[in-house]
Amino acid sequence: MTRARLNVATSLMMFALAAAVLVLWVRSYWQGYMITHHSGERVQELRVTCGALCIDGGDYQQVTRTWEFYSDPVDIMSHPRILHPEMTNYAATGYWELAIPMWMISVVSLLACACFRSRVRDATINCCPSCGYDLRASPDLCPECGKEVNVPPGKMPV
Repeated sequence: MTRARLNVATSLMMFALAAAVLVLWVRSYWQGYMITHHSGERVQELRVTCGALCIDGGDYQQVTRTWEFYSDPVDIMSHPRILHPEMTNYAATGYWELAIPMWMISVVSLLACACFRSRVRDATINCCPSCGYDLRASPDLCPECGKEVNVPPGKMPV
């Protein structure tokens, strides 16, 4: 796989991730999701509800199941709406929680997608359209595959 195709594939995967985050953000106001992992007396949770991604952990009772998935309406699995990341530590119980607003995750994922897409566009400007070889040294003919490349004047940087 050429470098240009790999860059395009990575850009498409980043765009798909950004779209999934946006959909999950909007759905989190109606439906809450939680994945729980129990290991001995410790529990770790990942929750998406009320526009926030919450990561929790702490001591808990011994249970037999190790992984659980929940999906409940927001009125059952509620979290106060937040505008900035919050870290809460309950020292008496050994429980902690990190809450990150989904809008922040959406903005970061969309910015990463846009930056990587512009990088893909810049990386493919000087490449052979058939094999992806760098054509800065020989703009008329590809030395890799032998294909003649027609580049309009002013498109090939020096």
